[in-house]
Amino acid sequence: MQLLPTVDYRASDAASQFVESLRNTGFGVLKNHPIPQSLVESIYKNWQVFFNS
Repeated sequence: MQLLPTVDYRASDAASQFVESLRNTGFGVLKNHPIPQSLVESIYKNWQVFFNS
């Protein structure tokens, strides 16, 4: 199983790391991003509702 790389949003090369992750795995994982945790949790809940329907 391939592990997803975690990209630090604050890194100087974050954009290129994120694009590389998307190209290699189809996914991107960011840390230290400015998105509020409450919004992230709301998105996950909506995904779960959508995919369970």
